[in-house]
Amino acid sequence: MIVNFDLSEFLNTYYANIEMMIMNFVVFVPVGYLLRHYSWIKAVTFALCTVLCIETIQLITQTGIFDIVDIIINTTAIVFGYFVSKLIFKEKQNKISEQN
Repeated sequence: MIVNFDLSEFLNTYYANIEMMIMNFVVFVPVGYLLRHYSWIKAVTFALCTVLCIETIQLITQTGIFDIVDIIINTTAIVFGYFVSKLIFKEKQNKISEQN
């Protein structure tokens, strides 16, 4: 079992590490979009629980590393997707109401 609680990975700027962080971020942003109808507290709670489940499954099945950096990045990506989608739909709603 491999568990990584080393936060210094954020400071590690070699290409493969940055590429992996960006890829993780991009993959989880759409989940935030799907949560846009919920309150932000429910969205953040769901994001954290989902990411923790994924990391725990990786740990139990030994198919990956339980990594604190992944937890932070993936949860942040979901929350980012949530707030961006809220802003986009709020702008669309404002434009629709202005037209009427």
